[in-house]
Amino acid sequence: MTTMKERIIEMADKQRASTFDTTLKSNPDMALYVQGVKDMLGTRNTSETVRCIVTNEMPSKCPCGKVASYISFKDGYRKYCENTCPTKGKAHSSKMKEVWKDQDKLDKMNETRMNTMQDRYQANGPMQVDEFKQKWITNHANKTANNHTEDI
Repeated sequence: MTTMKERIIEMADKQRASTFDTTLKSNPDMALYVQGVKDMLGTRNTSETVRCIVTNEMPSKCPCGKVASYISFKDGYRKYCENTCPTKGKAHSSKMKEVWKDQDKLDKMNETRMNTMQDRYQANGPMQVDEFKQKWITNHANKTANNHTEDI
């Protein structure tokens, strides 16, 4: 005789996540089990709960302490709770500070940027490409009241 967890794993293997709710409606005992796990873990939907059961993992946490955003049954969780999470910005800031301190990384980054400009546009910098120059002029004119872009 198979356990409830084995039955749920079998369901997850055979079906797409979008059909989990339909399957559970026709299997009240499985639905009751999944609902109990959902209540215990605090997951937000059936797909997320089934994923936690199948992978035997708890919902991922963001560095700020909140539950990370759930993507899908296949992809799991994002690293952060939302795009505007303050810890996401702090992690990026600290990484960039380290890059700016390391002259070798900085030189490599600049070399890569220059090589890309040469390969794609045969130019040494973005202001030598007419397309970029025009875009900058347009944006600059829109942002400033005084239009001094004629000397560029």
